[in-house]
Amino acid sequence: MHARSKSFELTPEKVDDAVSQFKDDHLDQFRNQKGYKGFTLLGNRATGKVTGISYWEDEADIAASDELGKAAAQQIHATGGAKGEIAGDQWEVLLDDMA
Repeated sequence: MHARSKSFELTPEKVDDAVSQFKDDHLDQFRNQKGYKGFTLLGNRATGKVTGISYWEDEADIAASDELGKAAAQQIHATGGAKGEIAGDQWEVLLDDMA
């Protein structure tokens, strides 16, 4: 399994707006992509720091979803009144112990 992460800092009072917009506008699009395995959004409401992690079957599936990932990150960034740039990376999932 492979994962892509995107991290940025939102305006704290806009975190919920950004999360709602992601759920409404992008989550179903992720679910409909070949190889999609799940999505986790981590956040600190006090600081506005958030990290989204999408999980994919293999490298080809993660590559095929690049444009969707970029669009979703840009929308969360804009809706959340983000400060700074979007930081991103790709990973191989070496251990997954989700219940």
